[in-house]
Amino acid sequence: MQTIQIVLKKKGLFLLLILLGLTGPFSIDMYLAAFPLILKDLQTTPHMLSFTLIGFSLFMAIGMLLMGTLSDKFGRKPILLIGLGVYIISSLGIVFTPNIELFIVFRIAQAFGAGGMVSVPMAIIKDSFSDEERTRTIATLQMFTVLGPTIAPVLGAQLIKYFSWHASFIVLAFVAIISLLLAIFFQETLSVERRLKVGVFQSILSLKEVIKNKSFMLFLFSTAMTSVIFMGYLAISSYIYITWFSLSETSFSFYFAANSMLLVLGPKTYLIIKKRYKPSVILRSALFIIFTASILTATIGQYSPLLFLICFAPVALSNSFMRSFATDVLLGQPEMNAGASASMISFIYVALGSIGMFITSAVDTGYVITLGIIGIVVSIVSFILVHYYTRYGLSLKGFE
Repeated sequence: MQTIQIVLKKKGLFLLLILLGLTGPFSIDMYLAAFPLILKDLQTTPHMLSFTLIGFSLFMAIGMLLMGTLSDKFGRKPILLIGLGVYIISSLGIVFTPNIELFIVFRIAQAFGAGGMVSVPMAIIKDSFSDEERTRTIATLQMFTVLGPTIAPVLGAQLIKYFSWHASFIVLAFVAIISLLLAIFFQETLSVERRLKVGVFQSILSLKEVIKNKSFMLFLFSTAMTSVIFMGYLAISSYIYITWFSLSETSFSFYFAANSMLLVLGPKTYLIIKKRYKPSVILRSALFIIFTASILTATIGQYSPLLFLICFAPVALSNSFMRSFATDVLLGQPEMNAGASASMISFIYVALGSIGMFITSAVDTGYVITLGIIGIVVSIVSFILVHYYTRYGLSLKGFE
């Protein structure tokens, strides 16, 4: 590590990174089982409520892009503290909201705060670890943070059994407060000498250098396309299990958790096969698995919750695997500013995921078939992007 964490030490920093990494999945997944209760309590429609999910993902992506980039100018710690403060205040605001309109407003504010909480840790990892350490750290952290989609819906379902739907957002605020206390003692990893010496607007424009890097952007899009299908699944998972398959909220949480448990295997799988196969072979194999699983999901996954779980499981595993793979390669580019590159990675993943959420939420019936078709299209588009990347001789460090 380049910066010694005097108070937090290495374990304290690792705990902070884990809690921050859980921000996204907890904010998205914890209240899914409460959708029917929120619909009734706020007297709103499914489409309006879905916007609290889609809007959160979209504005979190924007927050990632801005706050991650600004951390290259102001340092990681100030931006992280601002993000945590905004997130805590808006989470508590949701608890007391009387209508869906204010709910959406607070969710947008919460999303901006989450943007800093999610993108800045990636820059911290690039600041703090060498190439080999970075690979292990990313994989290990993701093995912890992907537990979020597993734990969150189960916890959310249990909370609504004993409390109201508001309890989920109280828990989110509480976890963020713990992160804030740790962040106060966090030792800045970006020295003053290494920060951008330009104005705020010019700092944001540093993203232009990332966008102009054709190899970086093409590889990012070819791997991030998987988030379209997985985030689309998250948006309608409660409708699939509760509405389509007529399961209870508790049963939904366990089916959801069973699928999400596979996310833990993705980073571990990446560490194992990274040393055995070429990166291009790894990428194409993962895309083929998603393509095949999507066909099975669209054809036979609609007949029972167990069949859907089995058919869609390879998609969940491959999505987690691809995220570790792509993040490791892209953060390893020496010529890129850590904040700008980290924020672009997070932005593209979440922005594409928001598109998936929008598409699936716009469908009133045929949720499972729609999800399968999206997976087929996404994998084909990714194959085309990878073919273009290799045909025109583009290269990145770690993906020559």
